[in-house]
Amino acid sequence: MNAFSVVTFVHAAGYVATVTLLLHRPLWRRWLSVFVPAGRMALTNYLTQTIVCLAIFYSFGAGLIGRTGPTAGLAIALALYATQMLGSRIWLSHFRMGPFEWIWRSATYGRLQPLLGATLEMPKPLPAPYVR
Repeated sequence: MNAFSVVTFVHAAGYVATVTLLLHRPLWRRWLSVFVPAGRMALTNYLTQTIVCLAIFYSFGAGLIGRTGPTAGLAIALALYATQMLGSRIWLSHFRMGPFEWIWRSATYGRLQPLLGATLEMPKPLPAPYVR
């Protein structure tokens, strides 16, 4: 493992620790709750993002690879993620999980899992006596 890998790991661990600690604060919990639906549909969003980006950037789609700068790339990424956040919230207001999560879970358990019924609650944090 080289030094770059160690720095990258420590940096990622810092982000995880920061978000975890912030989730124990009511104000931050409310602000971060907008990401819950997208996180509950992570597999569906990942696959959708892959398909959309393939269509945008590769030759069988719009062919924009190498023709967009960092600003345009960031704008595309933010627009796609915002769309996914909204789409996830709408989907989960009708269904228990995303379509690919449902397929994955049904295959894992060997029987079709219930899909109907919305559950858009933010999970409760574990008690942390060191957080005021």
